Amino acid sequence: MLNLRVAKERITSETVRDIAQGTSQREKIGDFDASYGWLSNFMDRNKFSFRRVTNLIAVSDDKLLQSSF
Repeated sequence: MLNLRVAKERITSETVRDIAQGTSQREKIGDFDASYGWLSNFMDRNKFSFRRVTNLIAVSDDKLLQSSF
């Protein structure tokens, strides 16, 4: 997800769920469902939040990395 943020790509709830599902398959974790409940708990547990789209051109890369995740 950090690579996506550095590339100034938009991260949605579907993006996070897809990454989690891919990771669980790659690590052979059985019976994992990246449900919206899981997503909500994951976001709360890691103190992540989805931000509104802003003018990212006005924000330096260093400032962007400090403020994300």
